[in-house]
Formats: sequence, C-alpha cells, structure tokens
Amino acid sequence: MISEHEDPGTLVILANFVSPLAVDLTEAAVLRQWAEQAPRKLWLARSGDVLITPVPLSEPFRRYVFHRLGVPERSVTVITVPDTPHLPMAQVLAEHDLVEPLRALVTERPTARLLPTALDEASVALAADLRIPVVPYETGVPNPGTMRAVAAMNTKSGFRTTARPHSPSGCGCRTAKPAPARNSAR
Repeated sequence: MISEHEDPGTLVILANFVSPLAVDLTEAAVLRQWAEQAPRKLWLARSGDVLITPVPLSEPFRRYVFHRLGVPERSVTVITVPDTPHLPMAQVLAEHDLVEPLRALVTERPTARLLPTALDEASVALAADLRIPVVPYETGVPNPGTMRAVAAMNTKSGFRTTARPHSPSGCGCRTAKPAPARNSAR
C-alpha cells in the first residue's frame, strides 16, 4: 500500500471498493458496506490531488483530516460518484458523464498518476483513457500477467493455487496439544 507520496506529482486516488475483485458485482449490499471505508483514502491526499469516492465525505471528517495533514481544504478535489453497485467504480465515471470533468482535472496536472484501491481491469482502462500511468508501474500500466495474478489472488481458489507451491507444508491439529517436534535435518 502507498502510505504517502513517493514521487512528486499528483495522485488521482480511486477508492474503487466497488470492483469485481472484491465480490460479485450483484452483491450490492456487501459492496455498499465495504465502500463505507472509502473516506479513509483522504489520508493519502496532498495538495493538488484528486480523490474519487463512492460515498460522500462528511465536512467534519474532511476538516479533521486536512487539519491533521496540514493540507489546505480546497486544495484536494473530491469527486463522489453516484451509487451504481452493479458496475466497477471506474466504469461508473463514464456511466454518469464524469470522465470528461476528470480528464480536465488531469490535464491541469501533467504529472498525474492513478492510484486505485483495487487493481482491476476497469481502473487500468480508466488510466489508459485518461492517458496517465498507474502507480507504481514504471511502464505506466501493469502487464497482463500482473492483472491475471491480482485477479487470481483475490479469490480463494486462485490464492490456494498460486500459494500452494510456495507454502510450507503444515499439519492439521485436532487438539490443543502442541504437535511433536519434527526432525528438520535433511
């Protein structure tokens, strides 16, 4: 996770908690509940940044965060997208005609980079449409293998398949007694 700006320039922070990487997009109630944490992404913002969020940020929270960060309140642009849980959040921008206003903001910030919460295909497509790189990829976009790995690692079966060759063998315990020591010499 990026905890602060590592490079100079503007971040377009996409709090895309509504993503097919999370759960099936038909699980609207789950996605809405998960999206409630989106305002926390404001802690990543610095002057000139853009935060795209699926839920509104309360004024007291905004004031508190900006005060603690020492960032002028109006120096960060916050875009709240309408609730559209059946689409990945990056696609909701297009659905509600928010891409062009975002493009105008990005044009004013030539060093802008996209920092998505979920590295999904829709967020990578949004970055390509805006012609900005995705953080932290030096080439600007993750390669297809990275995208496949991210998608696989966000499912139980994909994680197990990916992790299995790299995981130490273990044992199942049926009691609270410690397992007998194994001879680790080979």
